Amino acid sequence: MRTIICLGDSLTQGADLDPSRTWPGLADNALAGVAVVNQGIGGDTTGGMLARFPSVIVPAKPDLLLILGGSNDLWFGLDRRIIVANVYALVSQARFHGITPLVATPLPFVADVVEAQPWLPPPGGYGVMAQELAALRTDLTRAAESSEVLCLDLYSRFCDADGVVQSRFFLEDGVHPNYPGHQRIARALLAVMQGELLCG
Repeated sequence: MRTIICLGDSLTQGADLDPSRTWPGLADNALAGVAVVNQGIGGDTTGGMLARFPSVIVPAKPDLLLILGGSNDLWFGLDRRIIVANVYALVSQARFHGITPLVATPLPFVADVVEAQPWLPPPGGYGVMAQELAALRTDLTRAAESSEVLCLDLYSRFCDADGVVQSRFFLEDGVHPNYPGHQRIARALLAVMQGELLCG
């Protein structure tokens, strides 16, 4: 059986949903002969994912590693260049160990909903955070192209044709995807895996 590990934060973990209703769980149920493993940890950063790689990813020897991170890094004010460096350190380590990497872009958030939450806001406020997320999407996509890595652009799948974030795909906190949002991610992932990664 082939194995895919989804390495990420709460956007992957889906802590508010039953595991079978998260996007890794949905993909796992949809793919015969493939185990899709959810290694999302709420609050994790790309640095944390790098730290987990030797003990979690290497021993598991997956065929594919999906990397989805960066939102929490930005929330804590980390420079985008460091985030991209961390993600592509993971890409390099995966390749070194014979694992196919797949980079996903973080999701946007519903600004007016998030601003009403009782959380400590990110440095510069939510407007800056929204701009940084959009820029990170661009940075990761460009880096993937130059590194010849498949990139799953999830950011755009949560926006309409005019770039407006679609609140119907998010929980009441405006940050985390709801079940329809997880379905949306799963469909995008399945299309990539079936079309390009699992055909051989």
